Amino acid sequence: MSELTTAATRAATRRSRTVQLLLGAVGLLALVLSVFLLGPPVDGLPLDPDSVAPDGLRGVVEVLEELDVDVTVALTPPDDVGTRALLPVDRLDDDARTAWSEWVEDGGELVVADPGSPLHDLAPVGSDQLFGRSARAPDCDLLPEVGEVLHSAWEGFEVPDGATACFAIGEEGAWLVRTARGEGAVIVLGSAAPLTNGLLDQADNAVLAAALLGPAPGAQLVVIPRPDEVPATEGGLLALVPDGVWQLLALLVLALLLAVVWQGRRDGVVVTESLPPVLPSAELVRSLAGLLQRAGDRADAAERLRRGNRRTVARALGLAPDAAPATLLHEVLRRSAVAEQDAEVALLPGKVGDDAGLVAVAAAGRRLRADLTRAPSEPTGPT
Repeated sequence: MSELTTAATRAATRRSRTVQLLLGAVGLLALVLSVFLLGPPVDGLPLDPDSVAPDGLRGVVEVLEELDVDVTVALTPPDDVGTRALLPVDRLDDDARTAWSEWVEDGGELVVADPGSPLHDLAPVGSDQLFGRSARAPDCDLLPEVGEVLHSAWEGFEVPDGATACFAIGEEGAWLVRTARGEGAVIVLGSAAPLTNGLLDQADNAVLAAALLGPAPGAQLVVIPRPDEVPATEGGLLALVPDGVWQLLALLVLALLLAVVWQGRRDGVVVTESLPPVLPSAELVRSLAGLLQRAGDRADAAERLRRGNRRTVARALGLAPDAAPATLLHEVLRRSAVAEQDAEVALLPGKVGDDAGLVAVAAAGRRLRADLTRAPSEPTGPT
């Protein structure tokens, strides 16, 4: 009957593992689908003009609106060439870049905060700062009201002839470069970090944003977003997933199903196993006593009794379990009313020649335990 119970228990355990694997697979699939179907978090993408995350641009939009600057978000250039435009991330196609270039040549002013944008032809010079943030002054006539700007992305560009450079990088580079193009101008920044929500309140970052994007009340600013943020792409984010990703997911699901089948339930003949015998503790003690009696080793039996007496004395007097027998004897005689002869017989090693000697050891140990239960006497000498 116990063998059948063991087999049933193992089968139940196997079924439980299979159910856990299936639940884990369903949870993983639900997580993947939620990421692709629900889209990005509500905070928005980095450098999104509507994002309130630390890397968003909602703060600079609100600051400019407080300064009576008309801020709009659009992909196409405005009709008014007196309007300024900000390009945080360049994800435009060739037609859109051509339209913005023509708008600049007609008199518009475009602030490009993407160092890799094709809308400028400045060569990068790298950064002169390894790590951390630093505050730097512009040291140029273009930004007289800006004291210092604080951030860590101090990437510079080579300064061409006739251009205005602010925030020097090394000996020949600058973080901000303004170049004339036709009737307008292009202002290139090494990064958009000072304009983000997380750094806008540091040093004079907000002053820099106002000076570049809204120099006067009543000015107009167009923020150019990512193309995917304005019109909703047909099919949602699923349409942006490459075909190779779906093939990889299909292979993962197939591998998971194979693992479930491999670890799943297998019906077959019940395997019987012989269990080890279980002996009650009383029977085990009697069996050991019988073996010792048949062996006739009185010295071993007496030593077993004395070891038990030593453990009892050490526990009763608060001594170390491995204290020496002589130490235990001294403390027992000093701190209790135990007879010296009983203490010596019950604790100290010694030969036992016959059964009477073995009985004497057991009797001395019994009297020793009884005397230890009494109140200990006062110490009669130094420890």
